Amino acid sequence: MKIGERSVREDRDTTEVSATVDGYRLWYRVPRSYAVTDSADPFLAAALFPAMRLGRKIEIDPILSVSPRLLDNLRILQEIHHTWNPRLEIVPIDARTSPSRALHGGVMSFFSGGVDSVYTFLKRQGELTHLVFIQGFDFSAESGNSGGLTAADLTDLSQLAFKLLKLAAEVPIRTKVRLFPLEAANEALAPLKAGRIDGAAVLKMGI
Repeated sequence: MKIGERSVREDRDTTEVSATVDGYRLWYRVPRSYAVTDSADPFLAAALFPAMRLGRKIEIDPILSVSPRLLDNLRILQEIHHTWNPRLEIVPIDARTSPSRALHGGVMSFFSGGVDSVYTFLKRQGELTHLVFIQGFDFSAESGNSGGLTAADLTDLSQLAFKLLKLAAEVPIRTKVRLFPLEAANEALAPLKAGRIDGAAVLKMGI
């Protein structure tokens, strides 16, 4: 899977940065007041899961570079997702690396309104400055859409999360968790299937 031909286009209100991924032009559009990276990081992130599903090597035009930190983290991420779903193959990534610099201040997290995103929000609320909601990714947030959440609902949900955090501090809840190293994922499955684990089994890196 080849990534290259990065280009930037500006109009009165927005900046669009794009690149080709196997001939398909993938673009991101942001308000013009936002600076955009000159690296291939956003395109590598978007191409990772399709490449893993197809079992294809990712090759990035040497004119472009990627963050060495991102590249290292994607190796770990591939191992985790391959453990969860063996159909997602671990694929090599051929890219030139170059240290990246922050273009904007703050810390962001994706927020869908689901359990995982609310947990991240509660755990990292002291660090987070922005929540990012991708409209239409999981469901439509259009006003009046039956059965969906509106943008106002998501705002209310984030406020509710603050209240739940305060309540959780007042209620003595204890959980039982048994940790397994990532490389012992298969060993963890046997006691789980046999019902010999009281509580939850969690895979953790670096133990």
